[in-house]
Amino acid sequence: MFTDPKLIAIEKLYYKDPLMARIRAAEEMLKRYLDVPVDFDMAVDCMVAIMLPTATKYQKAAARVVLNKLFGVVETNNMINDVAVVYDRNDALVRRWREAVFKRDDYKCRNCGSNEKIAAHHISYWSNDPINRVNIKNGITLCSKCHAQEHEADSFYGLVASRI
Repeated sequence: MFTDPKLIAIEKLYYKDPLMARIRAAEEMLKRYLDVPVDFDMAVDCMVAIMLPTATKYQKAAARVVLNKLFGVVETNNMINDVAVVYDRNDALVRRWREAVFKRDDYKCRNCGSNEKIAAHHISYWSNDPINRVNIKNGITLCSKCHAQEHEADSFYGLVASRI
């Protein structure tokens, strides 16, 4: 039985998504045991995997692991911020995008000026435009009421409206 919280999380992930668990385990091994020199060709291959809309989430995750090892998490996120195609709304790049949208809009709803219960809204919907999911120009700060109004005609309106 594992005692390391990161290994426990990997074990739990294994039952939900075995391939992603293997990538996370490899990431932990890289952190602990390998001193990988920067390899330009490897970095380019990883960037290509991150940029391709046809690459799987596993290819993108593995590429991020390698880039994080080569350049560090912050520098990797800076490098891929404008070109990454992300699949997970909890991805660090999505959190950075959300914060950048809030900061640009002074943490206020662009429709009504409220600063209560704000959300970063994708102008071109997440599901329709994977290329621009973390493009700051594709975001606008809205309060929960204005955000719900923006999605009135959508099938997921109930989910958005429940956050008011």
